[in-house]
Amino acid sequence: MDKSAQPQVENCKAKSKTCAEQLEELEKSTEYWELKKGPLPASCTSRGIIAGCTDPTPVPGHGPGGTITFNPGDFAQAAKLAGVFVNSVFVITHEAAHATGCATEPCSIRVENKARVEVGMPVRLIP
Repeated sequence: MDKSAQPQVENCKAKSKTCAEQLEELEKSTEYWELKKGPLPASCTSRGIIAGCTDPTPVPGHGPGGTITFNPGDFAQAAKLAGVFVNSVFVITHEAAHATGCATEPCSIRVENKARVEVGMPVRLIP
């Protein structure tokens, strides 16, 4: 994990049982997933993705897996587009759901919504 991401990851685990479970599943996985805080890679932004992205390109020197990147600087814009409050708990949970097997947005939104309920926030509509 990127050291700059550690405070948000620890907060996510502390605030949401669902987030903690998703991250624990990643840690137990035979795949190698890196968590980073900062600008999203071009492979994500070129597809119009903001706030968070799961890139399944293997991290050099490791086997299958990839990188989960979240950018708090994009959370306000993501909130406007989604019509709900966005923070690192929800973005990390959503992206970790993709990394642990949710291949579709509706699947990851369902997992994200569990975290939203746990912290007393409105759920996100599933398209």
